Amino acid sequence: MIQLIKSYFIFCLIILFFIGCKQKFLSRPLEEIDNQIKLQSHNTVNLHFDQINLSVQSTGEIDGISHDIRDSTSNNSTEFAIYQTGLWVGSESDSNHFANIAWVGSSPRSNYTTILSNDSLGVFLLEPNMINNEFINWPFEKGFPMDINGMPEIKGDLMTWSALQSDSIQIPPLSQPHINLEFTHSVWGYLDSDYSKTIFQEYSITNISHKIVNNIFIGFHTDIDINGNNNSTGYDSSRALVYTYSPFEENETFVVGYTFLKFNDETIPTEIVNNHRILRKNTPNNEWNENGIIGPEQIIFALKGLSNSGQPMINPITGNETKFAFNGNPITQTGWIDESLDVRSLLNTNEFSLYPKSTIYLTVVITIAGGNNLENAIINLKNKIDNIRLTTELWE
Repeated sequence: MIQLIKSYFIFCLIILFFIGCKQKFLSRPLEEIDNQIKLQSHNTVNLHFDQINLSVQSTGEIDGISHDIRDSTSNNSTEFAIYQTGLWVGSESDSNHFANIAWVGSSPRSNYTTILSNDSLGVFLLEPNMINNEFINWPFEKGFPMDINGMPEIKGDLMTWSALQSDSIQIPPLSQPHINLEFTHSVWGYLDSDYSKTIFQEYSITNISHKIVNNIFIGFHTDIDINGNNNSTGYDSSRALVYTYSPFEENETFVVGYTFLKFNDETIPTEIVNNHRILRKNTPNNEWNENGIIGPEQIIFALKGLSNSGQPMINPITGNETKFAFNGNPITQTGWIDESLDVRSLLNTNEFSLYPKSTIYLTVVITIAGGNNLENAIINLKNKIDNIRLTTELWE
């Protein structure tokens, strides 16, 4: 009898054990049941490197970039640098115009979305050690980076990745996006002090249709705020480098610059860039203002380096047509120098076509450099960009 009671008691314990195991198992995320881990998507991912902070949005934009100012006593203070950056893509076919943008000139600010077929594909936060996790279900079919060995590719010390397509927004100029193109957006950086104030981005654009898409233009838009509304923009033609600075700063200061590192297989900057276009927030001349961009046609004009009505830029010093605004020297005050105001900037590639099921890639770098005066800061920025171009393992 005692033996029977013992057996019954053991049997009950076994039943309770399996019930508990089953309850614990069913409480796990569904994606883990088949030993697969699905990457967790976010609307916003905040990246924190040693000396820079930023937010990556599921609408394809980066905003709120701030950085640390280190003084002589090694105390840190945070200073705002960049309000927003985003990719512009435009194309024209016969009399039809299409455009995808991420900018600050409308609300909502973007017609990109990470929602693909009712599934959210980004923003994903990634670390290099995740490559060794064999149970992660990597979204390769949506364009997740892959190395030559078929392994997932994660760049930098921290990286985000998103798959994007066009969002249906009925607000000009967002209302006519590309329905035949899909995009990916990678953002990464390093904790190393030499590059901790540097952000890399790679965009891919894929033609998912069965027809060629001609007359495509790409631009990179920035809204940089160094000293409130007292900013100016410069352009170094030899480096295809856009930089924003505070023109009245005589003491220690910093500048923000960006350029294209690679466009498909091309790495020579002057071969990638077609124009650097004037872009303003609110000025009396509506030809170059954001609020004069009322539809996809104006976006394509801007990507071509033209005004909102399709007119070329005129260098006020030479009186000649030009594709490159503000290419003078702000230190010597020679050539075309920007005025001081709330600036925007737009750097654009050459026109291209995209064949069915083909993909192109664009790599962008944004970096911050300081100096004991404006001249020194600009020199340091140019040297930093030169070193980044040579150190290809950072971005290829």
